[in-house]
Amino acid sequence: MRSSAGQRVSTGGLDPPKYIDVAIRQETPPIIRFERLHFHRKTVTALAVNKEIFISGSQDTTIAVWHRQRLERLQILYHHRNTVIGIEIVGRSAYSACLDGTHKAFSIDFKKLYARKNGFQQRRLAICSG
Repeated sequence: MRSSAGQRVSTGGLDPPKYIDVAIRQETPPIIRFERLHFHRKTVTALAVNKEIFISGSQDTTIAVWHRQRLERLQILYHHRNTVIGIEIVGRSAYSACLDGTHKAFSIDFKKLYARKNGFQQRRLAICSG
């Protein structure tokens, strides 16, 4: 999955893929570096990317919200009871679907995300279940 600013985000690994690979193209010097992000205990089954964040979902029923530039985990969501099979980011909302047929909607507070990005670590990223 390709995002803006030359980043490529994908799940990877041997059977099963429990991590996320991020390839970052840098202009100066012109290189591509790779980062591997670990969090999920089971297979990563869903991934969505926008210009600020990416969101991963897993068979372990968790959803992780990641800062796209810093590659740090911002929040963990425990709203599903079964495998997360799909995630989509639309504007200021994110939607997740679960293997058991349930789905959730989340509101993304980008003001708080920017505050965290600019060093105000005490403020929480607000992603509220809807």
